Parts: sequence; structure tokens; C-alpha cells
Amino acid sequence: MKIRIKIIYFSKLFVFLLRIFIYGGYEISEGVMCDFVKLNYSSKNENDMQWESMPVAGLSPGKLCRHNACIYNKRMYVFGGKKNVSNNSNDIFFYDFEYCLWIKIFIGSNDIKPKKVDSFSLNLDLTHETIIVFGGFYGKFTNNLFFFHLNENRWEKIVVKGPSPDKRAGHCAIIYKDNSLIVSGGGDFERKFNDLWILNLNELIWLEIDTNERVYKVKKKEYSVL
Repeated sequence: MKIRIKIIYFSKLFVFLLRIFIYGGYEISEGVMCDFVKLNYSSKNENDMQWESMPVAGLSPGKLCRHNACIYNKRMYVFGGKKNVSNNSNDIFFYDFEYCLWIKIFIGSNDIKPKKVDSFSLNLDLTHETIIVFGGFYGKFTNNLFFFHLNENRWEKIVVKGPSPDKRAGHCAIIYKDNSLIVSGGGDFERKFNDLWILNLNELIWLEIDTNERVYKVKKKEYSVL
């Protein structure tokens, strides 16, 4: 069904199979949303380039914003985020594009897993077949580092010896040359960062890259977590 999407914030957008997908987000009048839509940008006919709702079945993540996601083996993995103004999530789901089916990955109550967090970074490490989650906000800012092992469906909390990035949310992170995680920016209630850190994914050591100015103060009203 062709639809018109609303003006949304804090959603997750990604490209897969020559299509743009968006899941969740926040709209001012509706609040946190659970819309899952796609746009086929490969069509030569402009009339075909319209947003469509995705077919869904199974147990979906529901309403989410400030979450994150990645694609692995024709599946979209979705983790964390805000379910509403006061509640976060630490659940992990995947959407199977072949069967148009949502599946929740159940983690034991006594097993290791991240806090119910939002505004974190999430990256896919294909070399080690893991999802890397760093930082975020769960009532407190954090610099926790977790690996989700895709072939085992389990979380591992990574303890790195030596210096590490300050606790933060709203930062950016990328995988570089299959063996490094680069983290930059973000902030907390008092500061915004312009530092740059590299995590060696083989040796699990953080290295800070020297920059001229590391942080600057911001007014409390200038930064908020929704």
C-alpha cells in the first residue's frame, strides 16, 4: 500500500536490496512510532518511487525511537531504544526479509546483556560476526561496550584495559578496515565531545587520536535526551 510518511525524528534508516527502509521514530503529535516502510529507489518510473508499508508478522519490537539496527544475512537486527517517554528497551529482534517475519531473540534473565539503553552506537563487525554496542543513555550516560555474537545469540560485556572514551550518548561510530571501531562526538548533560577514539577489535585496546580541543561546555538546556 502506497503511503505518505510523516515528519519523524530518531528513526533508523538503512539501504538494502536497492531499497530504503525506515523503522520507528518519533513524531510530535503521535509520539513514539512503530511504522516500518520502504522505498524502491531503483525504479526508472518516478510514479513507482513511493513509500510502502512493509508486510509484517510475528513478534515485532513495537514502538521505538533512538534505537539502532543493522543488516546481516538478509535479516535486520534491531536493538534497544525508547519505547515511550519513560521506558527504554534492551530487547533484540530481527526481521527476516525472506519470510517477512519478526522474531524476538530471547536472552535468559541471568545472562549478560546491556542496560535498557537509547542513543547508543551499533555496528556490524562482519569479521568476527558480532554486533558492537557502545555507550548510550539509560538514566545515566555510559561507556559500556558489548558484543552480540550472532551465531550464538548471546551478549558479551567487553572489559578493555587502559584509557577509554568518556561516558556519552548521541555519538557516531563506524567499522574501519574490518579491524577497528572508530568513535567520535556525542556528549552528556554538561559537555559535547569532538574527540576521536579507535578500538582495535583484535587486541581490544582503545587509542585516542590527538585533536586540538577535546570538549566544550554547553548550557544544560542545549542538550536533552528524549
